[in-house]
Amino acid sequence: TRRRVRVDRVDDGQRLAWTWWVDGDDPARASSVEVTLTPVLAGTVVTIVERPAVSGAVSASTRAATSEAWSHRLLHLEALLLVAAAVRG
Repeated sequence: TRRRVRVDRVDDGQRLAWTWWVDGDDPARASSVEVTLTPVLAGTVVTIVERPAVSGAVSASTRAATSEAWSHRLLHLEALLLVAAAVRG
């Protein structure tokens, strides 16, 4: 899916927040995403929160679809990181 993105906040090494919406869709249907990195003894905890940019009720099916989409995105990211690590040796 092609999306339009507006970066809202960058805290180097800690947080990245953006608002995005499907290209050609009404920006009022946008959602806000915040990715936070928290160092822990065993590595880093990555927290991702996505919510509608405009407050309102979100249906269970929308929450499920969003969760499934993030699962797919994170698996893709994991694969990219594994390839990058293999290339570096």
